[in-house]
Amino acid sequence: MSNGTMNITPSILSTAKLSPADSTTLTLLAIGTFILLLWIIVRVARWDKLSLKDTPSRPNSINILHIIGVLIVSLICGSVVGIAAARLQGIDLTKVKPTPPTVEIPATMFADVVMIALSLAVGSMCFRWGIRRGLGLSGRRWLTDLARAIVAFFLAIPLCYLAEQLMQWVLPKSMLHVHSLLVFIPRSNPAWLAIAIITAVILAPLAEELFFRGLFQSMFRRLFNHPWWAILATSAIFAAAHYTQPKDLLALFVLSVVIGYNYERTGRLFSPILIHSLFNATNFIIYMLH
Repeated sequence: MSNGTMNITPSILSTAKLSPADSTTLTLLAIGTFILLLWIIVRVARWDKLSLKDTPSRPNSINILHIIGVLIVSLICGSVVGIAAARLQGIDLTKVKPTPPTVEIPATMFADVVMIALSLAVGSMCFRWGIRRGLGLSGRRWLTDLARAIVAFFLAIPLCYLAEQLMQWVLPKSMLHVHSLLVFIPRSNPAWLAIAIITAVILAPLAEELFFRGLFQSMFRRLFNHPWWAILATSAIFAAAHYTQPKDLLALFVLSVVIGYNYERTGRLFSPILIHSLFNATNFIIYMLH
């Protein structure tokens, strides 16, 4: 899978003078906490909105074979490109662990492109109302979706931060490592930096939201006949797909719930993709500030 979501915030240092990264983190947490409290107040006043019972339906015929097919073909294509990239660089993948970023990035990039194409193909075949009205790949009401995405992004920050702090407290230190791409980025040349940013901020959100929200969550909603069960099931799978980042698993589950909720509320993918993109971009910026 792609590098998707990464570490949302660094640890806050207990010093008088905060680093730029920690100052940025505290600012985001403050804004996010304020927005979260406002959202809770609004939802208490209009509790019925949280049930999602009146949200848009997405009639479809997606089954598990479609899901597995998209995943396997994407992984195979990414692996082929990764092997080719390793050979061009003279890297023996059997002797190098973990996979070098100069191999992982092109492999991930190509896998994402294939996943986007296949998800769109499955969506066009399986959604009764097609890709735009069925899958929800539409710019209709884009301004509303933009505002919704920004609010959801800030709202998710304190929730994801708390989830990550809990995992750091529970997990042994041997499992608390930073994503290899984040370590690689500050030392990379401008070309690799640009490719990594395009992959993480554009391609990964688009591929993963088409796959997890567009296909998985839509299939689960039809099977369970309930939006919240679909959101929770998809979020569990989304988090599990990022198993190489154990300290981020709970935060990724929380993020996925926020994204999935927005997908069900709107029936469109613009907001979920933007939330995911903002989340990944924030990780890049904070880590680069260190």
